[in-house]
This record gives sequence, C-alpha cells and structure tokens, in this order.
Amino acid sequence: MKEFPKRILQSFFLEALYKKEKSMLTIDNVKIFINKFNPAQAERNLNWALEFWKGERIAIPTSKIYKCQRCEYKTKCGEK
Repeated sequence: MKEFPKRILQSFFLEALYKKEKSMLTIDNVKIFINKFNPAQAERNLNWALEFWKGERIAIPTSKIYKCQRCEYKTKCGEK
C-alpha cells in the first residue's frame, strides 16, 4: 500500500492530468477523481450554501430527487 501514493503521482504526471478540468484514474480497482480547483467557484458555492444556513434564503429542492431520500433536512424544502 505504500506504493499506492507514488503510483498515483506517477500516473498524474505521466498522463498530464493536471492540465485537464476533470480526470479519473483507476488503480487496483480504486477510482480516483481529480478536479482542478477553482477558488472563485468554490467561494461562490460556499456563499450560496451559507445563505441558507444563515437564514438568508429558503431551501431550494434538488433536481436529483434521490438525494432527498436520506436528507435529514428534507422537511425544510418540502421534499418527501
């Protein structure tokens, strides 16, 4: 298992994954998803989520209804 992180880095650089927006590696039946980090987008997403938690906006139901099945807050947005 100590070899695992080294293999990830080798694959990462050999395949130039760092240049892609999104990439996926599969090593020993393990899927590794790599996404380019966009600080501005991350801040927008965080601020959007915080607006709800700070009471500045109402809950917006997801378009992916299967997510609501396990959500402990589903009563706040009316999804059941």
